[in-house]
Amino acid sequence: MRRLNFIVPIKHFAQAKSRLTTVLSGTGREQLASQLYFQNLRWLRYCYPQHNVLVVTPDIRAAKMARDLKADFILEERCEGLNLAVSKGTAWSEQQGFDTQVVFFPDIAKPKKEDMDTLLACAEGGESLLALAVASDGGTNATLASPPSVTPLVFGRQSSKRIVAAAEEQNIPCYPLSLSSLALDVDRPEDLEQYKPQLRPMLQEVCI
Repeated sequence: MRRLNFIVPIKHFAQAKSRLTTVLSGTGREQLASQLYFQNLRWLRYCYPQHNVLVVTPDIRAAKMARDLKADFILEERCEGLNLAVSKGTAWSEQQGFDTQVVFFPDIAKPKKEDMDTLLACAEGGESLLALAVASDGGTNATLASPPSVTPLVFGRQSSKRIVAAAEEQNIPCYPLSLSSLALDVDRPEDLEQYKPQLRPMLQEVCI
C-alpha cells in the first residue's frame, strides 16, 4: 500500500467564505467555515484511519481541532495564501517519506467515501501522475499527486484547467474526474441555497 498523506489547508475562519458576504454576516461566515472544516476533517479521520492527515493553517482554533482529531498540523505565523500553504504541506509530505498526497479542501457540503475511493484508486496507475476532483465552478476540490511534488500545484478559480495544462506540458499523466459529492463545495450564494437544509444546524445567523 502506498504511504499517503492528506493535506488540508484552511485559512483563518474569520477570513473565509468572502464570496458569501452578500448572504451571510461575518459571524455567519466564520461559523460556516469552522463547522465545514471540522465536519470534513472528522470525516477524513473516520473513513481513512490508515492514512495520515496534515492540516496547514494560521488559525489556532483549526490547529487545536486537528490535534483533538489526532491529525498533524503546521501552524503558520500568518496567512500567506492557499498556494504557499499547499507548498509547505507538500514539503512536509516529502520530508516524512510519503510517496502520494491528496490536497483536500474542507468546504465540501457532503463528501462520499466512494468518490474519494475513486480518486485514491488513481494512485495505482503509475509512479508519476495527477488526478483531480473537479469542482462545479471549474476549481479543484481534491488533488492526488504521486509523488507529492510531481508538479507545483496552483489553486483558485478555474484551477483544474491550469493544472491539466501544466501536466500536459510536462508529459505527466493527469486524470480530471467528475465526482459528484467532491464537486460540490460551499463557496457561492447558490451553493448555500442548494445545501441550506444540510447546513442549517451549522449556522447561527443566515441572512437569505
